[in-house]
Amino acid sequence: MVETPDGKSSRRKAFEWALYALAGPAGVTVAIKREAINWPHSPIAYAYHEAAHCLAAYLVRWQPYQLTIVPEEITDRHGRTVTAGGSCSASPRPVKDVSSFTHSKDTDRRIAVMWCSLLTPQWGWQSTRRLVRQLEKQAEEMLNEKWDLLDRLAEELFNKKVLDQAAIEAVLTGQEQASPALLEFLAQPQGAEQFERWVN
Repeated sequence: MVETPDGKSSRRKAFEWALYALAGPAGVTVAIKREAINWPHSPIAYAYHEAAHCLAAYLVRWQPYQLTIVPEEITDRHGRTVTAGGSCSASPRPVKDVSSFTHSKDTDRRIAVMWCSLLTPQWGWQSTRRLVRQLEKQAEEMLNEKWDLLDRLAEELFNKKVLDQAAIEAVLTGQEQASPALLEFLAQPQGAEQFERWVN
């Protein structure tokens, strides 16, 4: 098991990034199932999407810095100009300048597939797809358990359009986070099946 400079195992780092990427779409799915929204591309849906990224980041002990649902034109991986409905700036390590964040040109799912492939290098593409589906389900379970928090954060974001670090912390501070030891365990092959036990 390789450790990254911040002391995390490489598996844990990949697990956290994959979960963070999949949380956004999962937040919209949970909001639709709970009838908080009725269309996945409505302005409020973007708020749930970005709030879900933020909440997942917080739960795996990252620092969320900024949330926005102000549309922004970006260039995608094919060189096309597209409009992003919002963004979540969060990091597993302290960041001094929020303006230094650059947002991925890939979709959340493509990012998750990349990180999941690092978690299943010896098992091949089918195992990677299976792990992505499993983490999608687990992200939905996590956000469903934390629905009140997700709903409050999304409503705050929808009303204000931009939330800075202080505004995010006003909603999230005091909420339980996963322990580093638990995150290391969840990142292991046998740990993924136990994921739902820490969201209760």
